Amino acid sequence: MKGVVVMGQQPFRLTLGQMEERRLFAASLLKSGWRPVDVADECGVTRGAVPQWCKALAQGGVRRLRRKPHQGRPSWLSASEWKQVARAFKAGAVRAVFPTER
Repeated sequence: MKGVVVMGQQPFRLTLGQMEERRLFAASLLKSGWRPVDVADECGVTRGAVPQWCKALAQGGVRRLRRKPHQGRPSWLSASEWKQVARAFKAGAVRAVFPTER
């Protein structure tokens, strides 16, 4: 393969940041002319993942390969209700009608 720094041994599970870094690394390899099969082998991913990254790269550039923030479920409490909860925590368990601070 062409001379490039190998990513090294990878942990069993990658963080979201590490997965994003891997996609961006793959994008740099693809832009420099590597074949998708070689990129998959170099990055330690399936050969089916790289064509998806190629498609995203073609549609929106590197921006499409960046991770998206996870929104999560909307809170059931309003901002004022969260403030009430914080005040209750600061006041202590006894003030919140518990028998002890534990």
